[in-house]
Amino acid sequence: MLRFNGRKWIELVFGLLPVTLVIGPLLPYAMLLITLPFLIGGAAGVSVLKFSDATLPLFVSVFAAALGLSALWVVFLLDLTKMRSRSKLFLVLGVALAAGLAADLYFTYLLIFSSSANRYRMLWAMLLLGPLWLGFKYLLLMQREAWHRG
Repeated sequence: MLRFNGRKWIELVFGLLPVTLVIGPLLPYAMLLITLPFLIGGAAGVSVLKFSDATLPLFVSVFAAALGLSALWVVFLLDLTKMRSRSKLFLVLGVALAAGLAADLYFTYLLIFSSSANRYRMLWAMLLLGPLWLGFKYLLLMQREAWHRG
């Protein structure tokens, strides 16, 4: 049974749950909506990389965000000291966390420099800053565990 201290509860309530409940359910639909132009463009014989400059980075970012959110939950729930003996899992989770952080930074960049997101900028910032902070924290903790292992 998992036992959380006060710090873990704060991380859960303010970092993981909001983004999981708001953005998490939207990620599969976003993947589908972004995949459709690739499929339609490929079926029409249009080069997928040429018909839109923004589609490929958005697709990669949404995919990385889904990977990162999943990895963040796994790292949050598991004990890093017990997990370090499984080096392949440790590596996969580290790469997924780094991909999620890159996606979170990309979406934060779009949020800051996009003029269309002015109304909801604070809401999105609150949703994205929690996972960004936790991702950096757990990636650094994983790196520290890897150094102690080696």
